[in-house]
Amino acid sequence: MRARRKWLLPTLHFASGLAALGAATDFRPASFRLSAPQRSTEVYLSQPFHLVSQNGKSVTEQDFRTRPTAWFFGFTHCPDICPTTLADLTAVLKRLGSDGDRLNVVFVTVDPERDTPEVLTDYLSSFDPRIVGLTGERGEIEAMAKGYFVHQAKVRLPNGDYTMEHTSKVLLTGRDGKFEGTIDAQDPIEEQSEKLRRLVRQR
Repeated sequence: MRARRKWLLPTLHFASGLAALGAATDFRPASFRLSAPQRSTEVYLSQPFHLVSQNGKSVTEQDFRTRPTAWFFGFTHCPDICPTTLADLTAVLKRLGSDGDRLNVVFVTVDPERDTPEVLTDYLSSFDPRIVGLTGERGEIEAMAKGYFVHQAKVRLPNGDYTMEHTSKVLLTGRDGKFEGTIDAQDPIEEQSEKLRRLVRQR
């Protein structure tokens, strides 16, 4: 990725950012739908962060600037959308062949209290090994989610436990951090593969 940084305007707060992306909300747990901006809208998802990978390595946004990236925010206790999405991404990476090696695929937990590096390592062992898991301090996760226009919220359950609401789509960014669209869990694998192939091969 290019060394120069392109940041969102400081005055562009979370709510207005969602409006710019044309967001539509579904308040079921683990579901928050985000639609792509119009083609004329240039949005850069470049929020700086300092998190930890599933291998215990400290990482920042700079570690993902050499390749286009597919970002997915979820949590390991998610009953449906998260394992389905990660399974789809695993299938897509296999279909992409060598193109898959030119892409970052990142799973950011929105439940860092439960999703330690050890838990992420165990969880992600069921999926493509190229998928990187990130966790960290709650404040860092919330700041990153806000900067990426991702909704995440803890929802208490009647039994005293909790689940997490979160954006259910995969966000796609180019090498410069420019927002390039989304992948929806309902998209056919062929369509998901084509979106990522175009992302990898764009100049």
